[in-house]
Amino acid sequence: TTNGTFALKKVKGAHAIAVAAFRNAAAVAAMLRAHLSQGRQVLLVCAGTERRFTLEDACLAGLLVELVTGGSEPGASALVSGKECERADEKESECETESECEMESGIREISTREISASTTGLTDSAWAALSLWRAVERNPYNAVTRSRHGQRLIEMGFGADVEFCARLSDCDVIPILQDGRLIKLGG
Repeated sequence: TTNGTFALKKVKGAHAIAVAAFRNAAAVAAMLRAHLSQGRQVLLVCAGTERRFTLEDACLAGLLVELVTGGSEPGASALVSGKECERADEKESECETESECEMESGIREISTREISASTTGLTDSAWAALSLWRAVERNPYNAVTRSRHGQRLIEMGFGADVEFCARLSDCDVIPILQDGRLIKLGG
């Protein structure tokens, strides 16, 4: 999607870039735990809809926080860290429009938080994402259908697609960005 493309472009210099969804959440969480156990930092970036906050993206981030931390996952020193974004702040902005700058700012706001291995060390943004996930009763369908964009898709006749996208961890394929293209990892 255009939102996802914009978000991928903003993080293109990262060591590894994976695309998460409710359908591959368990596989992505396992990948995140592996990166964290190697001492790597992990950034969660929510692409949103029309470059604005979306409930379903925040809930997915909350689900990933829950899956990765599990309350006390050893070896996870930082799930989301501000170091990369602090360096991005030092660079000149590449925004071409005001909405792009809003999205760029939103990426920094979401991704410049540290999350420790236990929920006692979570920052406000991690708690917010986790709380939103819990508020939708840990149900991806609730997250998507309560969101403005999900409701719009259902009204347009795409209810079956919404149900399909709201399946939880039924896929182990992780799209990763490599050489400017998304390729399949796993599955």
